[in-house]
Parts: sequence; structure tokens; C-alpha cells
Amino acid sequence: MAQEKTITGVVTDADDGSPLPGVSVVIKGTHLGTATDAMGKYSIRIDGKAVLVFTFIGMQTQEIPVNNRSVVNVNMRLASIGIDEVVVTGYGTTTKGSFTGSAAVLGADNISKKTDANPVKALEGAVSGVQLNTASGQPGAPSTIFIRGRNSYNSGTQPLYVIDGIPIESSTMGMRSREGASVSPLATLNSADIVSITVLKDATATSIYGARAANGVIVVETKSGLVGKTRFSFSLNYGIKERPRNNIEMMNTAQKIQFEKEIFYDEPGYLFEPGRIMKLLRSASYGVMSQEEADAEIARLSTIDTDWFKEIFRTATNQQYSFSMSGGTEKTQHYTSLNYQTETGTEPNNKYNKLGMSSKITHIPVEALRITGSIGATLKNDRATASMISPLNYAMYANPYERPYNEDGSYASDITYNAQQSSIRPGLDWENFNILHDLNNNTNKSRYIDAEIQLKVEWEIIKGLMFTTHGIYNVNSNHNRIVEGANTYTNFKNNWYDYISYGEDLDLALVRGSLREATAYSNAYTFKNTLQYSKDIKDRHFINFFLGQEISDRTTHSSFNYSPVYDEVHNIIGFPDLSGVSANNINFDLLGNTGKERMKMSSFFANASYSYEDRYILTGAIRYDGSDINGTRNQFT
Repeated sequence: MAQEKTITGVVTDADDGSPLPGVSVVIKGTHLGTATDAMGKYSIRIDGKAVLVFTFIGMQTQEIPVNNRSVVNVNMRLASIGIDEVVVTGYGTTTKGSFTGSAAVLGADNISKKTDANPVKALEGAVSGVQLNTASGQPGAPSTIFIRGRNSYNSGTQPLYVIDGIPIESSTMGMRSREGASVSPLATLNSADIVSITVLKDATATSIYGARAANGVIVVETKSGLVGKTRFSFSLNYGIKERPRNNIEMMNTAQKIQFEKEIFYDEPGYLFEPGRIMKLLRSASYGVMSQEEADAEIARLSTIDTDWFKEIFRTATNQQYSFSMSGGTEKTQHYTSLNYQTETGTEPNNKYNKLGMSSKITHIPVEALRITGSIGATLKNDRATASMISPLNYAMYANPYERPYNEDGSYASDITYNAQQSSIRPGLDWENFNILHDLNNNTNKSRYIDAEIQLKVEWEIIKGLMFTTHGIYNVNSNHNRIVEGANTYTNFKNNWYDYISYGEDLDLALVRGSLREATAYSNAYTFKNTLQYSKDIKDRHFINFFLGQEISDRTTHSSFNYSPVYDEVHNIIGFPDLSGVSANNINFDLLGNTGKERMKMSSFFANASYSYEDRYILTGAIRYDGSDINGTRNQFT
């Protein structure tokens, strides 16, 4: 009988000599093994003539004969092919050298450097040919991605997303943002869970996905468990976003007062009023007030010099907490992560937070069979101002002698912002405008929940021939609530009576607030089967062929309602007095509706490639898609 003995050793990084924890140490030809500890040490009982196999992600695998030694130390080097040299297409993995299309790869290191709560921002400025447009500077705001330019002016421009091999279009999320743009599926992921993001750019690279890939494809690969002792990881990122500053030299209070005086003296009868000063001078000239009273008020205003950028905007902060646990044996590996992100905006009333979790388990019951199951869930809360006023425009053009607060702490009125005279009462149609009051008392809130479950089975029928079946079921729900506060300028301008052509000038008693609520929820599934064969002949000829079938179904229900009168304090909705209002003047569509949308799709596809010494490469793809969004005829193309 062979004599067993205990072998010990230390595994280190060949470049800097640091110990490598979690390195898999397996007896060649068996599933028996162990993993290195936090100091890179290992211990294993083997036959003295055995061969040890050392593997670690990103490192070159080493096979070392024991040769009756008791101590085997190993220096591991980085693998010659890094993650940026591997192209993940969603249907398989290949090297850049043997890939005929145009693609760019972002690794985990580049993704984790971004402190933004949205992983989409990792693409910003990092991939040539990719343009990222954010709808606003608000935290959590969706981004529109253009790959090699805008491909359509009146249809969708978002790329196709492929997450762990499953194609997901932006509209599949069943949610629309407050700006009306589709929400990227990437926004539900945690940056710390992403291994790589591959951008497929040209027609050659995207052809395997058919017409859906006309705007390009973004392929995302997430982390899985590794063989070895359970490892825990925790990270905290804290970011600061500076408030916007005005670097254009504008008039201060003294200069603006002088400017208005010169206009008045040059054109005393001119109707244009650039501010309070000219209005005071004109009132004195008309005898509405004495010149002494006008001069006294001008002197009071000259003591105020407001920097509206400082008054409106604030320094924004972003915090991200990520925790993960991974490990396993040769038979079973696991990976679980939790993450929480919170961000405040530079504008008042803006806040965003996201809580997510995911768990993935891989089990290998026999050598030729691999089963992977995963679950994940995301909860997002988003709050932003619903004011119709652009705070950036106001900060730029507001008069410096106006101020945000009175001496008693109450909101001060800027009567020069809206200088329109009322047609139903003396004075202006709105005299108590205050930018901070409007930003803080008009609110847009969204609550989004997403959950999914996946199962993937891979079976190597014979060497080189792999059958894979993969399914995912997803549910999500979004609730949006827009409150326009009573006695706010935004509710005055967006009032119910505007919708029935009542005019812009209203009785102030009608400015009683409003409520808009919208809900959307969807159920979706995708089921995919592929058969792939790969063969390497004498290290000179390499052939690869796969064919597959995919079906998907998504059903979305949506509804919204509008209450023209809303008491936010008591949470009571209502309608204004409609006496004397003709039903023909009421747009009932604005009061609410309900809808249902369903999209089904079936696909058949095949792809083949041949490579000679990695120098001459020929690839081809064919795909046949059917969709019910094209009606009942010509559904397949």
C-alpha cells in the first residue's frame, strides 16, 4: 500500500512575495484538496508520488510533483491573459485575438473606482465610442447610452443588455423614470458584484443577437463563489460632489441698481422692468409713492448682496456599503452579497438610496454536470423636487438684492421673478414667489422593487460538446407619487383649471395642491437552451459551433390617477368646484387610466467559427426571431 504523508507549504505572489489566501490546492486526478489560509499556508495528506495542482483566479495554474518532499512552496504568477484580453459575448468566451468584431472590456478594478451609485457610470469616459447622457444631475437619475452614435431619431436608442448570459432590454424593467427615459438593467446591480462589462460595438459583434442589438450590446458577468475557505469582504466608499459654482462674472447689487437707474433715466416710459429698482423709480414718478419712500427702499435693497448659488445648492455626498461572503469545496461553491447605497443631491429635496442582495450557488454533482442557482432583489427609493423652476437658471439670473429669508426666518418674496400683472386683482398674478419654498414643497417620489430567480444547468455530453439550459423569472414594481404643494408657484402654473383653458391667472384660493400617482408592475421570464461544440486539432486548427433556442415573455400592468385638489397634511384628495365648466372643456384623460402590455418573443440562432493558428479567423452567424409586437403577420424575420 502506498504510504500517505502530510505535505505543507506556503503559496506566494511571485511579483511581490505576499502570501495568497484562498488558493485551491488539489491532488491531480481527484476532487480531494484544500485551500490556503490568510497567510498563504496549506496542509494536505497525499501519496508521496502525487501531483498537486495550484489554481487561483487571475494566476497561472501550476502542476507540481511532490517527489517525496514534505514541504512544497509555490510562487504563482499572473496569467498571461488578463480579463481585459477576454471577450465575453454572452453565448461564450473568447480571446480578443480570435474575436472578429469590435469590443471593449472593463474589469472589476475599473468599475469599483467609480463612487457613483449607478454602475452605468463606470462606462463614462472609459470606453471609446460610448456616449453617456444623464437626464439630470439628480442622484439616481437614469442615463442614456449611445454606442457609436444615435442610431434612431424616433425609436429606441438603448443597447441590449446581457447579464450572465440572459438578454434583457431596458424596457423589460417595467419602469419609467421621472424624466420618461428607460431605466438601465445595470442600475439594479451592485458594482462590487460585477466581474466585467463587455461592450460589443459593431455589426459583426452584435449579429448573434439579431435586430435587438442594433444599438449595440453590453454584456455583464457577475461574481461566483471560489473553491476554498469562506472569505468575507467589506468595503465602504464615501464620495463628495461639489455644489455648482457660477464662474461667469455677473453684476453685484450696486452694479445692478445702477444699471436699472440708467435704464429708467434714459427711457422713463419704457415698459420693460428688469427689477424692483426701476419699478420703485417708476412708481415715484407716477405719484404712487414719494421719492423719499422709493429712495429709502432702494437704500434697504442696496444692503443685500445674495449669492444664489450658495443659497440654493449644497455639497452632495454618496456612501456605499458592500459586504460579500464566498467560498466552497470542489463540489459546491457559494457567493452572497449585500449592499446599501445612499446619495444626496446638490439641489434641495433630492435624495436616493438603494438596498440590494444576491446569492449564487454552484454545485457539481458529477464531473460532467454543473448546476448554478441564484436569487437577487433590489429596493430603490428616489426623492426629487417636482418644481417646474430650474434652480440653475434661477441662480444665474435672480437679482442679487433679493434674499431667500426675511429677518424673522420666513420665506422672502421675489416679486421680480414673475412680473406679470394680474387681470383679476390689483398687483401681480403671483407676488410671493420663493425659489426655496417651491423646491422644497413640490416633491417627486419613486419606490422600485425588483426580484429575480435563475437556474442554469451545464452538461458536458462528451469532451468538447456542452449542453446548457438557463432560465430566469423576474418580477418588479414601481410606484411614483408627485405632490404639488398648496400655495406654491408650481401648482399655480400647473393648476387643474389650466387644463380646461381657464387661463394662467387664477383665484389664489384655487391653488390647493395636487397629487399624481402612478403604478407599474411586470412579470417576465426567459428560457434558453444552447448546444456548443469546441475542438482544438493539433494546436493549429480550432473550430467552434453552437446553436440555440430562446423564448421570453413579459407582461406589464400600469395605472395612474390625478387628483386636482390635495390636502397633504390630512392626506385628503378632492376636486374643485366645476360649476359653470362645460364637460367639453375637461380633458378626462388627464384624470387617469390603466393599461396592459405584453410582449412575447421566440428565437433560433446558430454561430460557427474556424481559426487557423489564431491568425486566420472565419466566423458566421444566423438568427431567426419571432415577436408578437409586429402583429399577427410576418412575426418572424
